[in-house]
Amino acid sequence: ENTKYFRRSFSSRGLLEVYESLASEVNEYVLEMLSDPNLGGVVSTIHAVDMASMFKKKGFETKFFSYHSPRPGNNGFREHVINQNFTIARFTNKSDFVSQLAPRQLNFTHIPGEFHSDSNNPISKDFH
Repeated sequence: ENTKYFRRSFSSRGLLEVYESLASEVNEYVLEMLSDPNLGGVVSTIHAVDMASMFKKKGFETKFFSYHSPRPGNNGFREHVINQNFTIARFTNKSDFVSQLAPRQLNFTHIPGEFHSDSNNPISKDFH
């Protein structure tokens, strides 16, 4: 199936539908984006990817910061994100189950820019 991004890229149909139902209203007003983990984190990820090329054409820089978001799509989606060439910082804690959602067995993967905190010390300021 051909997607909005390109042929081998996907994100969950439900997640993409949630994003597309809100995109026209949100895209008109975005200056900065805050999100919660789970669905909000994934929808914000898709939104940042969608907006990155448009912002670049208008001379704006895109920076995306995500906290404990699930995996948003497959390797094709990941490659599409990389090709957008914008700043990404994803903060995760290895012991947080939310970051492990959307299983690898279903071909979901994280996007680049991931910083893991020490899973033995969830309030640690030491990321790696």
